[in-house]
Amino acid sequence: MADKQRFVSTIRVFQAASVLSLGVYVGFHGYKIYQLPTPDKDIHDPRFQNKLLRTIENLDPKQIYSSLASSYDKEIGWDEWLMGMGGIRRRLLENCKGNVLEISAGTGRNIKYYPIKNLKSITFTDNNTEMLLQSLQKVKDNIPFNLPVRHLVSDAQTLYASISANKGHPDASVLSEGGYDTVVDSFGLCSCGDPVEALKNMAKCCREDGKLLLLEHGRVAAWRIDWGILGKLLPAQSINSLLDRTALGHASKWGCWWNRDILEVVEKAGLQVETVKRFHFGTTYLVVAHPKKKLKF
Repeated sequence: MADKQRFVSTIRVFQAASVLSLGVYVGFHGYKIYQLPTPDKDIHDPRFQNKLLRTIENLDPKQIYSSLASSYDKEIGWDEWLMGMGGIRRRLLENCKGNVLEISAGTGRNIKYYPIKNLKSITFTDNNTEMLLQSLQKVKDNIPFNLPVRHLVSDAQTLYASISANKGHPDASVLSEGGYDTVVDSFGLCSCGDPVEALKNMAKCCREDGKLLLLEHGRVAAWRIDWGILGKLLPAQSINSLLDRTALGHASKWGCWWNRDILEVVEKAGLQVETVKRFHFGTTYLVVAHPKKKLKF
């Protein structure tokens, strides 16, 4: 009995120490964050972000991704595991079928989650060659040799023109036949200079009856969701303030802006939204959408 009591006491001491340590850790970093200068009110606007980039040396997203390419998977792997991103990626990609076009494919972190049996082909695009090269081994390990796989270096904002210009290329043929059945983008809109134009290009590459699948991070749109007691403890304004205060530092390290208004970008691009799911207190968006249907006369 005495041994059991000592064991229970030890567990309680360990739990109390863990809670105290976590509180100190969160408090320390929270204090550091809120000591940062108050950001400009437009820090979430891509147009302001582009102006800011031009005033800061060594803040070119392409250069940042080139330097990160070889270590990228290792650096974000643990964070993605803690956030359950594998399951969220799988949930997004279960909607894929037919000819698939993935934008901002990067190192290929989506590859192992594709429902291969439902696909006719996959084309991976990114504007950074070094990032795309990191995906080659994942293709070899996860995609059967009889499924056509292509890699294209292309900017999302000029994607349609880039593909169309390659006359005779299989992807140009897909466009000429109506477009891709599924267009995928995961965490790509945060690094585009003009995310609305990028989405418009994606929609243009998609069949009218096809799907656009987006997995993005961004600021919380408070009026679209009720988080109950968690919403009271972590109101949207506080979360967005945190994102805004740390946005420049995050962009300097990772080449992306994690505080953009994703639903506003989707709306401005004219997409027809089928479903929106949100995770991580509303900062991660899973969007299933369709190109805006053309009027027929």
